[in-house]
Amino acid sequence: MQEISTKTILMLLGVALIITLVSTTLSISKITGWDLQNSLTAAATAEENATTDVTILSTVGVSVTDTAIDFGSGYYDPTCSTGYATLYSNETNQVCWLNSTGVIHENITDYHTIVNNGTVNINLSMSSNVSHAEEFLCDGGSCALFAASVQVYAFESEEFSCDGALTDSNTTLLNDAESFELDLCTSMGYQDDGDEINVSFELHVPSDAGAGSKSMTVTYLGTE
Repeated sequence: MQEISTKTILMLLGVALIITLVSTTLSISKITGWDLQNSLTAAATAEENATTDVTILSTVGVSVTDTAIDFGSGYYDPTCSTGYATLYSNETNQVCWLNSTGVIHENITDYHTIVNNGTVNINLSMSSNVSHAEEFLCDGGSCALFAASVQVYAFESEEFSCDGALTDSNTTLLNDAESFELDLCTSMGYQDDGDEINVSFELHVPSDAGAGSKSMTVTYLGTE
């Protein structure tokens, strides 16, 4: 018998080692029921998450759909003892105010109508461009016989147009010395076009206000 060389022995050991390893692997697979190929494939997969973002902005907007109130022409009734005429824009009878033909001036129904055309509830306020009522109504900015004034109140076109506090009784916007900024509604809705606030005016015009056209500008402000 030929003597087996050391090199051949090493090669056989190497083959035996490989067989042993393979046998061990197959044995493990058989015992546990693992699928070696599928296990290796699963281990190679990866998972990654992604996000989708959107930012919704809020907008604040106010529009006035009825921008002018015209009380017409008239004068103080000298047969009255009040010293001033009272003019209403809410269909209430005018007091001590005659038209050009000398009879009681006809009633008017006219309001400023404010719509919240934004996307959030707002605080609605108002202010005037004059510093006091006599600057608006009296010649030379002053009446001697009686103090001029402008009062307003607000009401809803439909229920819940104002979700907060509503100035729904006569409140002074201008007196004979000051002008005020008024909160008309502390939380005005925006959900639909019916969410409207109407503003009615009451003027006290002194008998010595003087002839001429009188005009003032009112600003409505919506804030979030």
